[in-house]
Amino acid sequence: MAGGNITFTASVTGLAPTGGVNFTNGGTSITGCSAVALTGSGNTRTAACTTNTLAAGTRSIVAAYGGNATNAASASATLSQVVKSASTTTVASSANPSIAGANVTFTASVTGLAPTGSVNFTDGGTSITGCSAIALTGSGNTRTAACSTASLGIGTHNIAASYGGDAANVGSASATLSQGVNSSGPTATTTTLVSSANPSVAGANVTFTASVTGLAPTGSVNFTNGGTLITGCSAVALTGSGNTRTAACTTNTLAAGTRSIVAAYGGNATNAASASATLSQVVKSASTTTVASSANPSIAGANVTFTASVTGLAPTGSVNFTDGGTSITGCSAIALTGSGNTRTAACSTASLGIGTHNIAASYGGDAANVGSASATLSQGSIPAGRRRRRPRW
Repeated sequence: MAGGNITFTASVTGLAPTGGVNFTNGGTSITGCSAVALTGSGNTRTAACTTNTLAAGTRSIVAAYGGNATNAASASATLSQVVKSASTTTVASSANPSIAGANVTFTASVTGLAPTGSVNFTDGGTSITGCSAIALTGSGNTRTAACSTASLGIGTHNIAASYGGDAANVGSASATLSQGVNSSGPTATTTTLVSSANPSVAGANVTFTASVTGLAPTGSVNFTNGGTLITGCSAVALTGSGNTRTAACTTNTLAAGTRSIVAAYGGNATNAASASATLSQVVKSASTTTVASSANPSIAGANVTFTASVTGLAPTGSVNFTDGGTSITGCSAIALTGSGNTRTAACSTASLGIGTHNIAASYGGDAANVGSASATLSQGSIPAGRRRRRPRW
């Protein structure tokens, strides 16, 4: 086995031979074995090379005696040494405990050097019917074999998976899996999921709360986004009392878009696992709105243009321009124009009376952006100046 010690012994027959033997692997001296002295007496003497340096595969080993004053050199025939890779085997259950009479699947994972061959699944040392030689499937250095059975009786079963090895891999056996089999199913549970804010804002906290109803359920809940665990929200313990208990996940990691959130309760000895329906969580980008004036102060009765600039995620929609909180006539829903992540809307009006006006621009948001409002712009409006009379000459 690769990494394990193996000893090669060369026997040299001649006239009381002395000297040394060089052991080679594919023509290259094996480390520490290039000049191993002969030992023993008589006309046949030996030299031994112990090594753990051989890589997995078939190795060509030769022992070459260098000769001495009375004996010619000689070399052995090539020894094809098969070196196998160590393997590891693990076994997992699809449901533990399972229900008597219902199918349960045991999956063995074998890791080695592209392992092939088969796995024997046993219960208390006896092969499970139909599962004594399940072929490995898959690719790469970890491959699997699955055994499905409905034959397990009520009680605890010691399940093991034994890999028989192949030309490149040594066999291995899993640790024993203690499989419980109940007379009837655990209590069915239901899991529901709600959001603290939907839509929410990218980068801001949103809390998802799972409610699990069963028989005084305990255990934990995994929260996933598109099938991937949300950071910090795996194995969140249920809290509370009674037959409905809750687990909460707070996160600010969700990117803008519509996210598919699921809460999955793992079950316990008396409660079955369950998962919530998918919650479509809309996550919007934050936006900012600013407003500027074309002339400040402006002339009462003359046009002045207010331009709102909205920055977000390619924002669309419209802007409401207000004067003292009241929409400016004709400017309550000005569509954004432009492209990119900053777009503009413009309101032109000649309706401002003399005095100071508190102008604000309010963006209503869209499917991808949260609405936002500008700071108040203090806009002065002054009377038109009198014309100077031309002097008489």
